[in-house]
Amino acid sequence: MMQSSFVWWMIFGSYLFLGTGYADEGEQSPPTQYIDKGVGVSSNPSPSDHIGTGYFGQKLFEALGINEEDTGLSLESLWILDGNQLLSGGKPHTHKGTINNLLQFELLYDTGKTTNWKGGLFAVEFLQLNGAQTNGNAGLVQGFEGLIQSSPLSRTDLYAWWYRQEWFDGKLITRIGKSTPNYDFNGVNRLFPMNEKRKSPAASGLIYGTIFTQGSLSSFMPSYYNSAFGASVFYFPIKSFYISVGGYDGNKARGEQTGLRGPQFNGYYFLISESGYSWSDAMLPGRIALGVWRQTGKLTLNTENKEISQQGANGVYLYGSQRLWWKDKSQTNNGIVAYLQLGINNTKTLPINKFLGCGLTAYGLVPNRLKDSFGCGLSLAGLNKNSQPRSNEWMFQAYYQCCLFGSFYLEPVLSYIPKPGAVKDLPQTWAATLRTLAYF
Repeated sequence: MMQSSFVWWMIFGSYLFLGTGYADEGEQSPPTQYIDKGVGVSSNPSPSDHIGTGYFGQKLFEALGINEEDTGLSLESLWILDGNQLLSGGKPHTHKGTINNLLQFELLYDTGKTTNWKGGLFAVEFLQLNGAQTNGNAGLVQGFEGLIQSSPLSRTDLYAWWYRQEWFDGKLITRIGKSTPNYDFNGVNRLFPMNEKRKSPAASGLIYGTIFTQGSLSSFMPSYYNSAFGASVFYFPIKSFYISVGGYDGNKARGEQTGLRGPQFNGYYFLISESGYSWSDAMLPGRIALGVWRQTGKLTLNTENKEISQQGANGVYLYGSQRLWWKDKSQTNNGIVAYLQLGINNTKTLPINKFLGCGLTAYGLVPNRLKDSFGCGLSLAGLNKNSQPRSNEWMFQAYYQCCLFGSFYLEPVLSYIPKPGAVKDLPQTWAATLRTLAYF
């Protein structure tokens, strides 16, 4: 009861704060527009160079007598709160309703604003999560709610610290530090490649985690909330084509919580390379990318009968997105976009071997609701027979993302899993989620 009361007071407080702070459509907007002002934002803590609008930081710096332009500093924030209810299915004798709360702050320093050192960006990010066994209670391998991954579910963390540099007018981009590389690699939710400066909506507002770290990579690639130390290099010989490589602490694959630890150099590494092509200037823009990866180190799985071991693992993935239709390109982003994800690996010890993800997203199609979006998606995981009782797990999800004002959103979501894959003989599961998102 106390937790529920606290959550509702948080919602009420955010209405008061954001409602007085943000401008409505047609009024003066927040000074930093990294979160798209038009339509379609990410509904998960999608890794990005910028997580919020910078509005809260600007007001805080003004109160402290600090001028952002003089210092090159900015402070951005993200708050996600949701309530979840299993309408049917789930494990017996478990809680059917859960609440999850995430707060992130990111302090950025742009070297080009105060020095002749152009193209440099430093970031430090703090994360506070108060979570519950939302996906575990449902008996899922893939979580229908992307805020919750592995334990501990409540954590306070210096989440990320990295340095990003553009070289040769953006033809070469490097990043080093502790980060979540599923923004740089396998970023299907980003409609344009990372060298494209134009703002665009997210490819989808789905809340399940595999929209950001697709299933065949989810046990290996460092991602929310298990960031990891590493480095990446992206090279753009022409605007529309790139090749990239990266290497990271790979201890996530053996169950280590890398987000709560410093860098480890013990033979477990995650290595990845990706190449992609975009047609962002076409009438119907889109992009496609192909990647390969390698996990090093000995991986083991203890079953009832024996111990299974494997020296490393390999995988390949493909993803793409495509604008299918514009309603009025000259005025807004409204229209329809489709995305596709594919992946396969040779793991013998971790849950998912194959993955297919796809979905459709509609932006600004409801009359007089140009900043709203809605969509649906399919997430299909081919499961490892050594560790899971089922051969596959299907998940369907649909949502409506409603912009209440400024950069504050309310999103109801319905999820359906015909046969949960982590526990044998569970019935079909229906789950309802109500999520609030505030970018500030």
